[in-house]
Amino acid sequence: MRKLITLVLVSLSLCFTASSAWAATRLGESCDLAVTGASDSSGFLQFDAALRAALAKHDTAAFAKLADFPLRVNDANGRHETFKDATALQKRLDGASLQALEKAVAASPVSRLFCNDNGVMYGDGAIWANLAGVGKAQPFRITALNLPASVATSPAAPPLGFNVDVTLTPKAAQRLKATHEGITVSASYYGDPKPGDEKHADEVGQIDLGNEQVMIPGQQGPAHITGKQVKRDRLRWIKGGVKVNVNVYSSRLSGPDNILNCDFIDGDVAAVVKQQPITLRCGLITEHPDTKLKP
Repeated sequence: MRKLITLVLVSLSLCFTASSAWAATRLGESCDLAVTGASDSSGFLQFDAALRAALAKHDTAAFAKLADFPLRVNDANGRHETFKDATALQKRLDGASLQALEKAVAASPVSRLFCNDNGVMYGDGAIWANLAGVGKAQPFRITALNLPASVATSPAAPPLGFNVDVTLTPKAAQRLKATHEGITVSASYYGDPKPGDEKHADEVGQIDLGNEQVMIPGQQGPAHITGKQVKRDRLRWIKGGVKVNVNVYSSRLSGPDNILNCDFIDGDVAAVVKQQPITLRCGLITEHPDTKLKP
């Protein structure tokens, strides 16, 4: 009887030991760190805290120090680069990159992380982390980066919104008031294609980045172009800055034809933003006003 009790106690002890070891490496239902070779979760949790802190502060230097080198970085277009050290990686990443990665990590609480023998996965594979180095005290490090589409396709852009002031000749103001006509300000954004991306250009050889129209009452006054209609996923195809062409015309509320001839804008958005508000003077087409290119 005593021998049987001893065997039962030994079995319970082994089960408790196995259960404790399992619990020490278990993050959640989809990740047992034992598959990576880790003996407990403390090292990974330290890495995870440092990763989340670096992303929350958009600290590229701190983030880069968490990587194992050489590090392969893939983007959503199938391109990839290999970085040899933290300095090189830091230069590649910007605030927009870390913001997108922060969202991927924020959507991946520790208890819902997935892992296999390739490491621990954040988001839909935006970041992979695994044990790195040699020896018993191997730290967890970033072992692969797969930049989300918002990073790969939407590089940081300067402000794209701006203000214009529409002014009218007396005859134009009188005509618009009498016919209850409106004024439309139309902004067409574009850019010059990068070498190799000419296939994305339109019939005039430019990358179409979208159009935004603002309608104001038929009297002189301000109009604000937000820049929110810009197709940012196309910015990767252009070289140099974003450009804009702005035209002003009657809104055709009282008839099928435009009755205004106005100054216009065509050039770099950065120059327009710097010199805003840009005054655009309009007269009736029948007045044959001299129009000017701005800014």
